[in-house]
Amino acid sequence: MAIITSRRTVGLDISQRGLRLAEAHLDKGTPVVDSYVSRVLPEGIVSEGAIIDSERFSEILREAFEAGKFSSRNIAVATFGRRTVIREITMPRLSRQETRAALAVHVPTEDPLPFDAGEAIFDFIPVEDVKSSSKPKMRGMLVGSAAQPVMSIISAVKAAGLRVVAVDSGPIAVVRAVPDAVSAGDYILIDIGRSTSSVVYVSGGRPRQVELTMDGGDIVTERLMEKLGLTRGAAEKVKLTRDPNVLERYRTQFQEVLDDTVTDIAWSVEGIMQEHDSIGQLVLTGGAARLHGIERAFADRFQVSVSAPEFTSDEGEEVSLVAVGLSLHDRGASANLLPHEVSAKAKLSKAAATSIVTIAASALLVGAVAGITGAKASDAQNQLDATTSMNTQLTAEYQQVADAEKTARRVALLTTDRTAATAVESDWSDIFTRMNAVTPAGMDISAFTINNFGSSGSGAESGGDGMSVAVSTTSSTLPDLTAWLNALKSNPDVLSAKVTSSERNQTTGQYQTSVTVALSPTFTYRFVPEQQ
Repeated sequence: MAIITSRRTVGLDISQRGLRLAEAHLDKGTPVVDSYVSRVLPEGIVSEGAIIDSERFSEILREAFEAGKFSSRNIAVATFGRRTVIREITMPRLSRQETRAALAVHVPTEDPLPFDAGEAIFDFIPVEDVKSSSKPKMRGMLVGSAAQPVMSIISAVKAAGLRVVAVDSGPIAVVRAVPDAVSAGDYILIDIGRSTSSVVYVSGGRPRQVELTMDGGDIVTERLMEKLGLTRGAAEKVKLTRDPNVLERYRTQFQEVLDDTVTDIAWSVEGIMQEHDSIGQLVLTGGAARLHGIERAFADRFQVSVSAPEFTSDEGEEVSLVAVGLSLHDRGASANLLPHEVSAKAKLSKAAATSIVTIAASALLVGAVAGITGAKASDAQNQLDATTSMNTQLTAEYQQVADAEKTARRVALLTTDRTAATAVESDWSDIFTRMNAVTPAGMDISAFTINNFGSSGSGAESGGDGMSVAVSTTSSTLPDLTAWLNALKSNPDVLSAKVTSSERNQTTGQYQTSVTVALSPTFTYRFVPEQQ
């Protein structure tokens, strides 16, 4: 086996049905794919974002890597599936390391997470400064994943003789793969994957806001199966066909599927466009972006230009932009979800290699100055001892400060939780009644959850932190979500309203929509005595 030594990185895009490897570089802002390989994964190897059959996965990955003749064994992967999150939050301005340490203690999000926060990995991508009367704050994106799927990927990649050097988020990685010529100005990137889709607001070449939806290309396939009475395999072929006879024969059904696909994603796009009037285009990526007529359908709905950049390998195979973006993980904004223990081992290995070189250099130095002893050697030893002692003292002091800050954060959380409990039941009943009154006909509220305080983006904008409620609804059809959000925001006690998820239950056919409603500080603190 040849020894590969390179600082380049190979991107590995994994899904439930396949894996894709890409090595790329930038040429004047345009990604150039140097090598690309994809392989189909048999059913049962990957599930819910985790590697279930590590041995078989490693065999397929090893074969694909050798076939691609890649120049590096360093691999960048992305979390995927339903056990990942990207949320907008506000945090104190800290270093990257301090931020990750703070997130390990407390995750400042008001929305429920699809995994246990105590067994997860989080990172924070800063976007912009937030005006605050207290300490400096940053608004940005909380990126998180359950730890078990990440560790399963790292273990399987290692078993294939490769090394994971970065764990990123797919929607963030795709942004790095979009050519500068396509992405000039502010735009919304819509990546339609197999099981999930992401809507990313990009400004200045950097992701600023990400919305995730559980609707993907598989939903399109299932709709075609239902409307045309086809098998899954046949529906997959029809979905991406360019045959004019097939397109004409099923024109009505195709249009219905297109309308449903756009509707699934519309609430995310509309929400971002309402907040940012500088958006000049939509950029479509992902497998379902090849669906005939989808560019026109999005253009008609949102009245902006739409493009769908496409990369193909030398063999004419469509290239995964996630894999390309992962290969360029050091060329733009990225998340760092590499578990601490894995990162620490990598640094330890590097430190060990450095130590070996240092020891060898020291041996040569000793041989070169063999005659220099006595007072100078004694002075050097004294300086070394003093430095070592100072380093030990500083380490102890740093730990004391870190422990004190951790305790202070926990006390602050307890204080805000106590304050949150002061709102009385009658006021919540009034809030619920008013929200229920503006809920569209045919939509039923199935859950109304009061969330604790947090450094929410909306709260930060108004100079204080407020409470929020999570409203879950069911309906047989998807109503006009934009009109509903505007109706909710007409309530004087409501600061903002935002759709957090909207998907169709394939078993019941019902739409399940969740909305987070941020309440004003005036309502939150109405029963808190003023400080004398």
